[in-house]
Amino acid sequence: LGFVEQESARVLKDSDYRHLRNVKCSFHEGVVILKGSVPSFYLKQVAQVLVSKVPGIEIIDNRLKVDEDCSQSTVR
Repeated sequence: LGFVEQESARVLKDSDYRHLRNVKCSFHEGVVILKGSVPSFYLKQVAQVLVSKVPGIEIIDNRLKVDEDCSQSTVR
């Protein structure tokens, strides 16, 4: 993984939102892609805001799916 991918993943994992810890990040030519599932549109936006602070990102392609069922998972 490159710096931007690692830093994007770290920012999400270090957040107070446990559902963001499993978001997958990939990066290519200034574009970071966020993939995975979150339980709300709010968390989808939070992920985007957090990652937007990582240096080197020009565009965020937020492909996170909102899946209310994932709020019942036992992510730790």
